[in-house]
Amino acid sequence: MRSVELRIRDWLRGTQSILEALNEGVVIVDDQLRVVYANAALLRLGGYERGEMHGRTPDAIFPPEDLPYLMEQYAIAQRDRSHRHQYYLPRKNGE
Repeated sequence: MRSVELRIRDWLRGTQSILEALNEGVVIVDDQLRVVYANAALLRLGGYERGEMHGRTPDAIFPPEDLPYLMEQYAIAQRDRSHRHQYYLPRKNGE
């Protein structure tokens, strides 16, 4: 896990300002699907403070009925090495 986090941090140094400027929410997860980065747009959409999503997995954010779809999208991303899809983000307050 530590080496994955270090590689992500190195990669983010060059791209974080771009990701923060986007109006779309962006989340980066590690190989265990734990959130290692969420941009300001995603945090705003979900009502989270910086750092509150760090380390969370999909089952800690989404209702159980949404997990099969999310796992399917993750499998596509793993297979194709790239993937972009839309989903709704439950707000921190449950809305």
